[in-house]
Amino acid sequence: MNNNEISISCELVHDNTVNYAMQQNHVPLVKRLCLINNGNKDIDSD
Repeated sequence: MNNNEISISCELVHDNTVNYAMQQNHVPLVKRLCLINNGNKDIDSD
């Protein structure tokens, strides 16, 4: 990997089913969202 390359991994854990009761009871669909910087360079938010 080149030192100037940006490499990001994304992991998403979610429920496989959705229903009206879950929506009414504010049950989150996304259980986990993880972004990983695999590169050697910091990523700025600018």
